[in-house]
Amino acid sequence: MDKELTNLSSNKKLRRPNDSLEDDDDVDRISDLPESVLSHILSRLPTTLDAVRTCVLSRKWEKQWKNVYNLRFSDYKVDKSKKKDFAISVQKVLYHFRNSRIQGFMLSINCNQYNPTLVKTWLSAALRSNVQRLCFSHVDDLEFPHYFFECDSLVHLVLELCTFRVPGYFCLANLRVLNFYNVTWQNDDCSASRCFILNFPVLEVFKSYQCRWLNVKMLKILAPLLASFQMVRSFLRCTPGRSEDCEIEICGDNLSYFNFDGFSLENIVLSNPSKVANVCLDVNSMERFIQRGKIGSRALLLLGGLSSVIRCLELSEYVIEALAHAEPPCSLPIFDGLTILKVSSTWSNTLCSGPLMELLNSAPALEKLIFTTLIDDVNYEESNSLPTNFSSNLKVVEFRLFKGRASEIQLVKFLLHNLSILEQLVITKFLGDTKVEVENQLLMLPRSSSRVSIVFL
Repeated sequence: MDKELTNLSSNKKLRRPNDSLEDDDDVDRISDLPESVLSHILSRLPTTLDAVRTCVLSRKWEKQWKNVYNLRFSDYKVDKSKKKDFAISVQKVLYHFRNSRIQGFMLSINCNQYNPTLVKTWLSAALRSNVQRLCFSHVDDLEFPHYFFECDSLVHLVLELCTFRVPGYFCLANLRVLNFYNVTWQNDDCSASRCFILNFPVLEVFKSYQCRWLNVKMLKILAPLLASFQMVRSFLRCTPGRSEDCEIEICGDNLSYFNFDGFSLENIVLSNPSKVANVCLDVNSMERFIQRGKIGSRALLLLGGLSSVIRCLELSEYVIEALAHAEPPCSLPIFDGLTILKVSSTWSNTLCSGPLMELLNSAPALEKLIFTTLIDDVNYEESNSLPTNFSSNLKVVEFRLFKGRASEIQLVKFLLHNLSILEQLVITKFLGDTKVEVENQLLMLPRSSSRVSIVFL
């Protein structure tokens, strides 16, 4: 990097290319900005190495990059032949900040060409600088510094493509936002309980996307201020190669949004569900067919504890089907306060049959029904026995995606015929080039509500 700087000339002013401009327009106004503003500008550049390159602009800019408060390094666009130069540059920049306080540190490593010890050194440098926002992506296994698991300065943490071993207890006292993407956790707890405890006293947002929690029989999250919990396409495993009952326990009094979209539905315990108004449940694996009864009973247990507080509920077709096959059989609870129901079902014959109808009948205050996915083109006969006791308060039906296929038209016809106080039938996004034709067809359908309007957005 130093060699690169010596090969570039230094200019005292930033000049416009047109020499005929008046003197007032030739003034270097950027360099005259306050130091705090310049530091903010340089901290917002894509990478810190971009900020370093500004040192060739003028003498005043030679050391300006050393005042940035966010450090960003990524080798995503670095050629393989220049990976070594990248590592040297990172090392030099971090050396300049060895006694500084860093607000944000982003390190994205997209290959395994670097010495793991060197990468660990970079991460350690950020942690020792009391970093508040850490975003770390690494495609290879890495042994994290032991003090990472007790770092009091972290407020916002994002981990991606990481695989590492962790102690059975993990405490970040000031962490507020936590995002995990494609992370593999290997719990070091060898006791029979296989318990993994996350203690985050001020955490507000927890997201785990496509993560693997290995050697974990119970995941316990101590987070009294947690408001949003999302575990999407993730799974817990106690023993490799075996499907075992695992448990997730969330200890907190502030949870309002709960989203679980896993490869199986774990035993989920919410210590205080009194504020959980928004819930989303899905299962994405073959276990949804093999263990339908178990998934149904767990979903019923979870929803039963939330039935009085849920305002918005989103369920996949697999969870809806599982609810009807719970073992032992059990009736759905009454969702007294549920006003919005989102269904990600693709089967029109499922939508107009038992499981969903039972769910609708269990929501007397329901006002809005949303279909979030396309309805598959299946054989559907209107002569099937269709219940007509929809919720008396249902005023809006929305299709997020619509193609105008026969099964979709039949479903719209069914809804228009049975919903007597319906006010709007909304089609958010139409796929295909027959929108006008389908719109005319829908407008001709008979309806039981005199004030219903069909809206294409």
